[in-house]
Amino acid sequence: MHSDAVATESSQLQLLKEIRPGETYSGWCIVRLFETRYTQSGDPYRLLELGDRSGRLRARIWQDSPLFHYQIRTGQILWVEASVGSYRSGLSLSPRKIRLPRPREAPPAYFFLAPANRDPREMLEKLQGEIDKLTTPALKNLLRDILKDGDFREALMQAPGGKLWHHNRLGGTLEHLLEMLDIAESLFAAHPNIDRDLLKSGIICSRLGQVRTFLMAGFIEFSDEGRLLGFPAIGYRFLAERMAIYEDFPVETQKQLLHMTLSCEGEKEGVMPMSLEAVALQKIGDLSASLDAISRIEKNDVLPGEKWSKYIPLLDRFVYAGHRLKFHPSR
Repeated sequence: MHSDAVATESSQLQLLKEIRPGETYSGWCIVRLFETRYTQSGDPYRLLELGDRSGRLRARIWQDSPLFHYQIRTGQILWVEASVGSYRSGLSLSPRKIRLPRPREAPPAYFFLAPANRDPREMLEKLQGEIDKLTTPALKNLLRDILKDGDFREALMQAPGGKLWHHNRLGGTLEHLLEMLDIAESLFAAHPNIDRDLLKSGIICSRLGQVRTFLMAGFIEFSDEGRLLGFPAIGYRFLAERMAIYEDFPVETQKQLLHMTLSCEGEKEGVMPMSLEAVALQKIGDLSASLDAISRIEKNDVLPGEKWSKYIPLLDRFVYAGHRLKFHPSR
């Protein structure tokens, strides 16, 4: 066995988000981004974004490095040996060696994708159980029929819930759906005028488009359809086609479900929620997404012993995690 192959096996325990400044890193990564950039003085350097199932880190190859002219493209799997440093309160890699895998040496693409926090088949069974609890025949039959499609079920168990921000892992859509259904349960006692079956069905239908929104070839990327249309529009079309099969599907219910699917992202997708259930759906989805994102930031973007995350541009703020410090509580 090649020495690099032995290193490959051991490096599977060394994930990008577990390394620390001052250490050395060696392992398989997938190239998520590769660009030529320039310093303030005009000198070029190569910027790489490398990923594995734990997350992603950026690496910089400077002009005076022998690796500067190495041919790299997005989507490549690379063996990387690098020193680990800090850059703007985050981690950064300085590669010393990069090479392509030998025949049959590279890990499979799924090695680089984060798994769901829960077993996808168990989540699918729980979702089926939630559908079975519905008391509105039209809604129950529609959702049952959708899940009878074996190809759709398999795709749903794999589908991520997002590209980078939230539930960005295999099975993330199912995690997101079940969280939303759990949150919805807490609303019914305080707001008994919410149509329980309509809201729960709307939650499920609103994420159907996720199955065709992303590609997973070593990292999560938008499909052409996902980038051009967005998952609410994809889900709207899918749902409209499925409901058209039923000659007697209630017109009002159809109208409500389609509206909830299109408006689930609110202003971000251009359709505002205009009913009680649609507003509840949009807020529930945002809450689930935000809490998952903040949890990920606390886990991946706060260095050990630190109270604050690095600056998060999407939030335009830092995230405080001082109350989660297990060591150095006086810092």
